[in-house]
Amino acid sequence: MKQKLHDIYDVWHVPFWQRPWFFWSMCVLAICALLLLIGLVINNYRSRKKTVTIAPWDAALQALELLQQEKVMTIEQGGNLYATLTRILKKYLHQRYGFDIASKTDDELIVYLEHHNFDPLLLSDIREIFEGSVYIKFAHVQVMQERIEKDLERSRAFIKATVPAQTKK
Repeated sequence: MKQKLHDIYDVWHVPFWQRPWFFWSMCVLAICALLLLIGLVINNYRSRKKTVTIAPWDAALQALELLQQEKVMTIEQGGNLYATLTRILKKYLHQRYGFDIASKTDDELIVYLEHHNFDPLLLSDIREIFEGSVYIKFAHVQVMQERIEKDLERSRAFIKATVPAQTKK
């Protein structure tokens, strides 16, 4: 009589991560994740490419144009206008010359520019513009509007005078 040999295990179990369907589904998921990542990188690159840098003098002149369109009826509005005007000029001086003046008051800015040998003619214009906020507190609305228009024009002239020679039109 022949002897039959029986295996110890009658059922052989293959784990799911070793089956072909799991392998191929993971490949498909990896490809989808890779395509998604490539799409995000391309989208980020395209959106970054669209940003146009504006020269500091052009940005300041545009901001002054918007500021000039505001009509001042009260002293509070005049104060807000001068706060915006000085903020525009400080930002312009920072971007154009690299001066660290963001946290300085108007008086500290004038002293700072004097210590850094800023052009005296331009410095006198800046000084007159920054003194405008003090002036409007004691002026009437009509006088205040004239002073604001004069200071806006003086600011525009200051920015145009400080544009580098090779970029002037």
